[in-house]
Amino acid sequence: MQNRKIAGLVVLVNLCFTHPAFSEEPEAINPETQSAAQLKENGFKACAHAVDDIGHFAFRGDFAYLNLWNQTNVDRHSVLVTGAKTYSVGKSLLTITATETQVNTCDASFTLVIPFPEECAQLRRTMFKEWKFYSDKLDGIAVYEDPSTPTVNLTLQPFQGGCLAVKTGLFFLSRER
Repeated sequence: MQNRKIAGLVVLVNLCFTHPAFSEEPEAINPETQSAAQLKENGFKACAHAVDDIGHFAFRGDFAYLNLWNQTNVDRHSVLVTGAKTYSVGKSLLTITATETQVNTCDASFTLVIPFPEECAQLRRTMFKEWKFYSDKLDGIAVYEDPSTPTVNLTLQPFQGGCLAVKTGLFFLSRER
């Protein structure tokens, strides 16, 4: 199940990175992001792989980051990662929250904001045509469901003549051994 959910994120990222605005040469994928390495060094070991998985899929490589964690018991609390990467159309922003659960698994959530120069209606007709309508109860904002996993949603918001794609998701992952 977790591989299918991460695969859904891969689909979005691959769609986004085939867009000309994100066509810079992808970095070589590192086995571990700097963010996850710092978290592991400070005791957050069981679920740091969730940060790696989401970070690699969102940015196709390492990224600028700011990690926040509990200074005295990092292994017993959630961590928050804020990540950024610059592209020709602007900066994409990512937040990841990960925590080890009481049943020794990892829960991770993310929000990814990606700017596009096209209007939202055009993106909806092309890049996100397979995403089915989910709801408009978010203050009238249309929400679409990822075709590969129901725990990932997308909104498209007009912004400065283009569109901000905002993707949010919740993953339930195994714990690193």
